[in-house]
Amino acid sequence: MLIETVKNYQTITHNIDKLIKASGYKISWVEEQMGMDRVSFYNKRKKNKFTAEEVERLLTIIRADELEDKVLGEMSLEAEGDPETIRLFG
Repeated sequence: MLIETVKNYQTITHNIDKLIKASGYKISWVEEQMGMDRVSFYNKRKKNKFTAEEVERLLTIIRADELEDKVLGEMSLEAEGDPETIRLFG
């Protein structure tokens, strides 16, 4: 169970850009809401270096709960075709 939780967290951090895109919000707006400058936010996105608290805040800002089915389904399909991608469900 705990390993699954960590894998899900990793999957989310590796797909931040997809989540933001699916939300329809502009990255500049999300940066502003997160209280981060453009360079810091870019580096965190590209290096997958968001803290758990930052991920939680980001998901709240973009209302990820409303996107969950769509985005998780897409990420799961991608994982099936790529053995290097972390699988969401087992």
